[in-house]
Amino acid sequence: MSDYAFSKALDQLLSQSIDEGQLPGVAAAVATDQGIVYQGAFGKSDLIAGSDMTVDTSCYIASMIKPVISTAAMQLVERGIFDLDAPAAEWVPELSKSQVLDRFTVEGEPLPRRA
Repeated sequence: MSDYAFSKALDQLLSQSIDEGQLPGVAAAVATDQGIVYQGAFGKSDLIAGSDMTVDTSCYIASMIKPVISTAAMQLVERGIFDLDAPAAEWVPELSKSQVLDRFTVEGEPLPRRA
């Protein structure tokens, strides 16, 4: 897909979400190692004031740390810096002391084991 076709398709997808009332406003950017390859904004940043969404509109992104950290982790995996199969204690030594429930005794007491 050409850069133009990609941009046009993304514009259509984002503007459609506004037109269908799924979102009041949206701003998006796509970047590669070469830099920003797409920027777009549609809808309103403030429905009461009627302000348009722009590519530099500041937004509160509550509960979005997981996707940000996941993306950063995947970039480290791509670079060979981080191994998803490595024991977690390799990165956080305190985790080597963690225990998990293995089973219960006949009396109902928990029997933990090292993770």
